[in-house]
Formats: sequence, C-alpha cells, structure tokens
Amino acid sequence: MEFAFDKIWNFTLFIIDNQPVTIGNAIIAFLVLIIVNIIGRFFRLRSIKLSRRWGISSDGIVLLDKFCLIVELLISSILILKILHIPITELTVLGSAVAIGIGFAAKNILNNTVSGFVILLEQAIQVGDVIQLGDKIGTIRAIGIRSTIIHTAENIDVILPNSNILDSEVINWTMQNNQILTHIEVGIAYNTDVHCATDVMLSSVNKLQFVLAEPKPFVLFSDFGDGILNFQIYFAIEISNRLDRLKKESQVRYQLFDDFKKAGIAIAFPQ
Repeated sequence: MEFAFDKIWNFTLFIIDNQPVTIGNAIIAFLVLIIVNIIGRFFRLRSIKLSRRWGISSDGIVLLDKFCLIVELLISSILILKILHIPITELTVLGSAVAIGIGFAAKNILNNTVSGFVILLEQAIQVGDVIQLGDKIGTIRAIGIRSTIIHTAENIDVILPNSNILDSEVINWTMQNNQILTHIEVGIAYNTDVHCATDVMLSSVNKLQFVLAEPKPFVLFSDFGDGILNFQIYFAIEISNRLDRLKKESQVRYQLFDDFKKAGIAIAFPQ
C-alpha cells in the first residue's frame, strides 16, 4: 500500500529543463495556492478595516484591495513555479521581443497603479471634483487601478492614465467644496454714469437665486478702453460641472442685458 502511494506521489506528469514534475509537486503547489489565498484574504480584510479607520475613500479601498490581490497572485505564481521546478527564465522562450513588450507594459501598469494609490491617499482630487487638466475640464467619475475617468460638459468620458495626472498641473475647482468665485466682463459707453451702472450690475447679480450671499458680489472698474469703460463683475456660485458654471454665467449676462436696457445704459463695443 505504501509502495503504491509512493509510486503515485512520485509519478512524473511531465519534464521541464530535465526536472520532473510529479503528482506530489502538483498537489503541494495546489495546497500552497490555497494557503496563500487564505493568508492574502486575511491581509486584504485587515487592510480594508484599517483603510476605513484612516478615512480612505471607497474608491481607495477598492484600489487597495485590487493591489493586494495582484501581490497575492504574484507571490502564488513565484512559489508554484518554484515547486514545479519551472525556471522563470524558461518563460522567455516566447521570444525576447515579447518579453521586452511585456516588460514595458508591466512598467506602465505598475507606474499607473502606484500613481493611483498616491492620488487616493493624498485626496487632492476625489470622485465628484471638477478638475482642469490642460484643455480637458470635467467631473471625476471614477479613480481606478490604472486610470481616472473624467466626464466632460460635452457628455464625453475621458480616460486618463493615473501617471498623467501626477505628472501634470491639475486645477481642482472644487477641492474644498463646490463653491467657486467667478466673474464676467462687460463694457459700457463713456457717457454713462459709472456709479449708477455699478449699482445696476450689483442689483442684477443679486436678483439671481443661485448667486451666493457670501462672499458678496462686487464690481471692479478694470480699465479705460478704446471707446469702452471695462468692468468685471465677481460673484460666487455652486457648480456640479463645467456646463453648470457656463449656464449660470450666461444667466447673469441675460439679466445684465435686460437691466441695462431698462436703465438706459448702453453696452459699448470696441471702436
């Protein structure tokens, strides 16, 4: 009976690099896979609990769980290859070109994954923030293990590698909250009473319900132009995306146009 067991245990399934892979090796490899999975699951659960205690966002917890899973799979693969006497160098038989390509791909994936962790740990940008990256402006829809998805005002989803965000200058319009101080410019004729025009501008802005009371709207007499007196009207609003901002600024211009017309104030144009 013992002899039959030894014979089955040491039965050679196949040979790699003059090293036999037996049924015993395969069983041990399978047990190692189960043990690493159990240990990995334990550490993943512990890391999730610690992440919640540290106040990391739900997206960060998901990303951390995926990263731990990748580490678990990497450790399992190395151990199994070792147990089965499969040299890692044998995997390069597919060709040096493929190996180099995989190397570059792995480098990019690792770079973006680490960048994703940095983004989530710093929390400089989060899901729901309105950001500007170069000429791209939109709301962050998701921060993934490799990339970040930004939804633009044109109803387009832009997928950006996480490393691009860390390597570039990012403007976060809503980092602290979704309130921003914006302004619009208007030019009036030289024969206008500037004090009366200023009162009309402030009155027009304060009529609109979406304009916040604090900080209070204010007007700057910015310049004497060619046939134009240039003013800037500043006011605070809450925004959910870039299109929301553009719509509210447009409503202010409509209101100004109507009130200027009633007050007999001419909106000038460059001479």
